[in-house]
Amino acid sequence: MPELRKNILTGNQVVIAVERSKRPSDLKSDNDEFENLSEYDEKCPLCLGNEEMTPPEQFRIQSDDKWVVRAIPNKFPILSKTSEVLENNEDIFIKKNGVGIHEVLIESNKHNKSFFNMKSNDFNNILRMYKNRFEKLLKFEFTSYVSLFKNNLKKAGASLVHSHAQIITVPIVPENIEIELRNAKEFYNSNKKNIFEFIIESELNRDERVIYNSENFSIIAPFASAYNYEVEIIFKNLSRFEKIKDTEINELSILMERLFQKYKQVLGVIPFNMIVHSLPKGRYDMDDKYNVHIHIVPRLSNQAGFELGTGIMVNAVPPENAAQYLKFDVKSEKQK
Repeated sequence: MPELRKNILTGNQVVIAVERSKRPSDLKSDNDEFENLSEYDEKCPLCLGNEEMTPPEQFRIQSDDKWVVRAIPNKFPILSKTSEVLENNEDIFIKKNGVGIHEVLIESNKHNKSFFNMKSNDFNNILRMYKNRFEKLLKFEFTSYVSLFKNNLKKAGASLVHSHAQIITVPIVPENIEIELRNAKEFYNSNKKNIFEFIIESELNRDERVIYNSENFSIIAPFASAYNYEVEIIFKNLSRFEKIKDTEINELSILMERLFQKYKQVLGVIPFNMIVHSLPKGRYDMDDKYNVHIHIVPRLSNQAGFELGTGIMVNAVPPENAAQYLKFDVKSEKQK
């Protein structure tokens, strides 16, 4: 029988449509966007050797006199750095200047690299770049929140196949983040416990949706997963992504390599979105009540009228099933 499940952090409702449950083979991608890609594409602005096709870089990590990752301004930014934050309301019509910084984070100098074939050292460089840009962009006076996300392949919103993420500062705290903060604070006040600690303890006790667990991270298929094979990486000891430690970067690099290897093994090279949720600037009262978490959202199905009309997502793959397919153990894999 279908189940209505509620996400206690966001309040969102999800239908887990058990009768529509799909096996991985039903969803496995035969994606050809990566087929026959070479290391270099002369038309790709993100490739090594095509630096003149992009705005001046803001950051890079080098190896053997070549950059391996770098950050550049987006040529077509969602928000603009060129004005100040001014609000101008007319009756019920509320508006303010769209002030912010929008960068492209190039995750490899090779055109045919993706999260599905990268190694832990690749992810290590990527995470160090993410941290640097978080730190730098939070220093701007007009920054209230930093949004870091990745769109992989066209179905997930990517305009270029070359591996990259994006980071955008906004002069407000987005409503979905405000909802998470409000619910986390209310939960803490009622239960004297961090909501993420509660989720992790509950998941470990049930052991139905846990993909991997360590001292620093829990990787789960969320109870109220809105998407097929959705995964959440919860940081156990971190509320602000810009404060991530080298030891955490080192471990997370290994975990991301293994997780995306499992995704490829189970589903193939798939379109997905990755979103980092971290505390907004300030909000120091929430440091003990909120944890950094990364959403990985495969885009294997489309929203239709019911989802758009009600805001209730329908997921045909129970997260309990997804977790069993994606589960991995780093130690045992190293021993093979």
